[in-house]
Amino acid sequence: MAYKNWYDILISPLLSGLTKRIALQIEEGANLLEVGCGTGELASALHYKGVKSYLGVDLTPKMIEAARGKVAHPNFTFIADDFLIININSQFNYAVFSMIIHSVDEYLANRLICKAKALSSMIVFADYLVPQPKGFKGFLVKLIERLAGKEHYTNFTYFKSIGGIDHFVRTNKLTIVKQLDYEVFRIVVTAVA
Repeated sequence: MAYKNWYDILISPLLSGLTKRIALQIEEGANLLEVGCGTGELASALHYKGVKSYLGVDLTPKMIEAARGKVAHPNFTFIADDFLIININSQFNYAVFSMIIHSVDEYLANRLICKAKALSSMIVFADYLVPQPKGFKGFLVKLIERLAGKEHYTNFTYFKSIGGIDHFVRTNKLTIVKQLDYEVFRIVVTAVA
């Protein structure tokens, strides 16, 4: 419970506007996979929007426990496991990566995206805008990412150096359907070829 409260108190409010904008990109009645679902903020927004089914995967059991507490619906499933090793026998309209890609190394990011491509027809990325805006918001992003630890910050710095989400869209041969920037974030809706 303490982990949930820490995350929900400090991080979720910073991402609430982004979460709402991601939910706006998803069609009502869709089947959705979220990789790195955290405490279920997006799942909660999608439940109210009318998403038909949802699978959220996260490595952290306490995050999954918190997510299950937010959305108790038979068509919304949360799994605490490694997305790359679990067997998923479903197809989805959308796979969502919200604030995940910048936090892992490029090799792992591409493996995650490759598996999501095999499971979905659309992939939605929501992550940091590159380059970051100058001023207080840019400073705050850098501070938050530095506080997340050395490996995390190294991955964030590399993510910025290669062009952010745009790099992964090109590398994975995805087609951009829609792109929007919001404060320090970029949302890119892509079609799987």
